[in-house]
Amino acid sequence: MVEVLEEVARRLYALPLDEFVAARTAAAKDAATSDRSLSQAIRELPKPSVAAWAVNMLAHDRPEAMQQLSDLGQTMQDAQASLDAAALRELARERRKLLGEAVAAARLAAEGHGRKISGPVATEVEETLRAATADPAAAAAVQCGMLLRVLSADGVDQVDLSGAVAVPAALGTRPALSLIHI
Repeated sequence: MVEVLEEVARRLYALPLDEFVAARTAAAKDAATSDRSLSQAIRELPKPSVAAWAVNMLAHDRPEAMQQLSDLGQTMQDAQASLDAAALRELARERRKLLGEAVAAARLAAEGHGRKISGPVATEVEETLRAATADPAAAAAVQCGMLLRVLSADGVDQVDLSGAVAVPAALGTRPALSLIHI
């Protein structure tokens, strides 16, 4: 059932935000004829925040942008581990550039799906994408395209992913505080 739920969730979280609730209801109704627990799990899939939805649109429309940020994050972590200050300065410049490009691409993706992104939402998108460069688990969360809320990183601790992904099993691990218990 988890695989089917993940498949349904991927389709739902790739839709325009205004279509999410109706599509979720229809998918739950379709599933009810054969699997009541799946139907209930679909019904419980939360609608994402606008910023999370914009990140999901970027993940669906421009996965290469997400991969670039993830790769850069890994390179930054390697430079940090080796205490390479010069590399970290250069990588920080590269991150600013990539984040700017990714936020612009997220705005375009959102507009292509019928919604303009405000300045404050764009800031939340950038904060989420920055978190993806700081933590490999956060990178996986944004790349899966089923993000529910904004992520943030303080640069010291791992990014808190509790309640951040619609189907935590899609990340390959099941957080203790998952939203859906199957």
